[in-house]
Amino acid sequence: YQSEPKASGEARPRWNEERYDEMKSKLARELADEGYAYAKVEGTVDIDLPRRKADVRFIIAPGPACTFGDLALDDAQLGELPRSTVVGAIAIEPNTPYSAAKLEIAQYALADLQVFGAIEVEALRTKPAEPGKPAPKLETRIPVKVSLQPVKLQEISGGVGAEFGSLIDGHASVGYANRNFLGGLRRISTTLEGAVIPFPLRLEDIF
Repeated sequence: YQSEPKASGEARPRWNEERYDEMKSKLARELADEGYAYAKVEGTVDIDLPRRKADVRFIIAPGPACTFGDLALDDAQLGELPRSTVVGAIAIEPNTPYSAAKLEIAQYALADLQVFGAIEVEALRTKPAEPGKPAPKLETRIPVKVSLQPVKLQEISGGVGAEFGSLIDGHASVGYANRNFLGGLRRISTTLEGAVIPFPLRLEDIF
């Protein structure tokens, strides 16, 4: 790198290709978080072996500033889930500045609802031109597509067992859980347990 040591005797930072690629990705991500959905970051590295020095330059093409467009969410994917609650968790408003961070936050917020087995939040940016074709016009109002796969909202579980000790006993349990009780994603769960002891039947009475 070109940077000078901060203090006398301090070693210069060593050239590291992995860190160089990481810095390019970080710069592109910073721009994407600030509304530049099509930002590109390239770089050049000139290595001077005799002087043991690498000159690094970054070339930044931010592209146009972008905003979020309409939200594409198919009601058929929601089933019994209230659309207002799901849209509220996504929290992406049309015509607000584009942000890659907001897309990630929306994905985490949907996961926190614990009612989806698969979640995808995708910004429908203009695709790059195919080889040999002119570059398309970049769409600056970017729609957001949300694909969801709900899990079962109601579950019934149960189990039975037996214990053989000084006494013989049998036991059973039944559980019920509902992730959308009375709507609004209210949760309820309960478990009933019971046991039967055939007193005074003992193990030694059988064998």
